[in-house]
Amino acid sequence: MAAVLATVASPTDNKTATPGSGGGQDSSRVAHQHHHHVVGGSSSLDTITCHHTMKHHWEKDDDEGEGEGRFPNHKRRLSISSSNALENFECFQDVVKSKRVVVLLDYDGTLTPIVNDPAKAHLPTGTRDILVELAERCVVGIVSGRSLPKVKGFVQVPSLFYAGSHGFDIWGPTTESMRYQVAADQLPHLATLRDSLTEKLSGITGAAVEDNLFSVSVHYRNCAPDDVPAVYEAVQAARQGFPGIRFGTGKCVFELRPDITWDKGKAMVWLLQALGLWEEEDVFAIYIGDDTTDEDAFQIFNREARADGVGIVVTAENKLTGAKYSLRNPEEVAVFLSRLVETRGHVEAGQAGNRSVKDVKLDLARPALEGAFERQCEWEEKKVGGEGGKEEGNV
Repeated sequence: MAAVLATVASPTDNKTATPGSGGGQDSSRVAHQHHHHVVGGSSSLDTITCHHTMKHHWEKDDDEGEGEGRFPNHKRRLSISSSNALENFECFQDVVKSKRVVVLLDYDGTLTPIVNDPAKAHLPTGTRDILVELAERCVVGIVSGRSLPKVKGFVQVPSLFYAGSHGFDIWGPTTESMRYQVAADQLPHLATLRDSLTEKLSGITGAAVEDNLFSVSVHYRNCAPDDVPAVYEAVQAARQGFPGIRFGTGKCVFELRPDITWDKGKAMVWLLQALGLWEEEDVFAIYIGDDTTDEDAFQIFNREARADGVGIVVTAENKLTGAKYSLRNPEEVAVFLSRLVETRGHVEAGQAGNRSVKDVKLDLARPALEGAFERQCEWEEKKVGGEGGKEEGNV
């Protein structure tokens, strides 16, 4: 079975990556792709929320900045009392029945609760069963900050599409093996940072360095609040001398990844293009996520007229977000997915929306993968310097 593998090197001047021969994965990096370093001890708790409430100078208020992406935001204050996707499911029924549906989901905090030990973020069996059923009715993908091997290992549903490392490493269960990687030239630098941070943080109790292949995650969830600034300073010191590496934040985590204009939103667009589903009037996409990096995917629906779909944020509190709907926790996400299964199961065989997933996957042959990425770059260039962000009142 022929493999379709596209590798994109990352420039160090913050320009959009362009197709090229790139390079293979660094052997030492691959050898560590499942590695998770707990460098200062761990807690016995399995499930925990971030207990750090102190405001740090690297953190921004919800209404500050523009998220992880490079475009102005289109966020609004979303009220969970009126935006719950389950309570408003009737808004989804017609479109889910009549169109080809694509469902993309984050993993940690969305399909499974945030846990104290990242290695124990196991997917509930019931949720896995729902994903299997849903994948028989529509295209389903996981877009995670975890490395591709890790997230595939957690989910264990081979019929799904997977985008690991915040979308830098994409794999699909198509008739020909689909694999797409962005910024492979930065793998050796990320490996060096991983090793350096593991050493630097060895004296801080609770700090953990996680290797996610195309990113390095430094968790401080289990650190004492007074130790968090030291973790931050260690991360900033380690990345000096690596202009091609970008710093970001998440839920009690610092992220280091290639500094190019690529994120979960662009990975979503690329996947839709590669499957021949971009700009198709009978396609509707649903993206569900809980973290800062998922906002880049939500923004696609707000700033791009060709993206017919909706974002759903997983949150138990009112939130400034680019999503239109909300779900309170992974349990509600599972219920929502089961409702999609039920609704899709009632679609008549002759309707456009019930076109088989197998047929959709065969559309991969329509555009060459490189061509899909070239169109992505053209789309991005048109948007740079364009629209400005806006905020709305409470909804």
